[in-house]
Amino acid sequence: MNPGFVSIWILTIFIILSATGWSHWVGAANANWRTMIAIGSGCIALQPLQHSLAVSSIAIDVHASSVYITIAALASVRGNTFNNSKLYLSLGSLLTGVIWGSIQTMYNADPVFYWIDPRWDAPLLGGLLAAAFSTKAQHQFAVLVLSAFVAEMTIAVMSGGEHTAHIGQLPWWDGFWLAFALSRGVSIVFSAARFTASKYAVLLWKNKRADSD
Repeated sequence: MNPGFVSIWILTIFIILSATGWSHWVGAANANWRTMIAIGSGCIALQPLQHSLAVSSIAIDVHASSVYITIAALASVRGNTFNNSKLYLSLGSLLTGVIWGSIQTMYNADPVFYWIDPRWDAPLLGGLLAAAFSTKAQHQFAVLVLSAFVAEMTIAVMSGGEHTAHIGQLPWWDGFWLAFALSRGVSIVFSAARFTASKYAVLLWKNKRADSD
């Protein structure tokens, strides 16, 4: 599959679900549509702009769209909630990014032992870890944006400078959206299981009271 198609596919699903009353589940319940359109349009407009730099022996290629989405992600989690957990989320982003990058480095060296696809396994694992750190969509979004940055840097460092850290290219976006989609899916399953368990517990309690009466 060509780079970028996964992102388009996932974003299309998110838009359809949000427009048909499922915005709470995909994490867009409290989102401002004008803001989301502005962010999306900004990312598309800034995608062609890129800057190359080097840190020691590590070459980095950064697209302006990735910087823009990072600022938007951090802005979405501002406030008291983020202030109380910023260290936790920062450590979660760092840990997720290092694991994500390490797995991808292993697959780049020898793509033999994989679960689904050598390009997708590492981002999917990142999505699982983000869901474990938080069930809130804003937190997951911010964690995964930062993790995608860290993952690319980890790959470049572990390759000894042979790999250029491509931050913001279409494969980078595909990995990010795959991770975010899985994190939301895991959160939905967890919420549904918790809701079912609570209803079942109430039903058992009512039956027990009825039997005792």
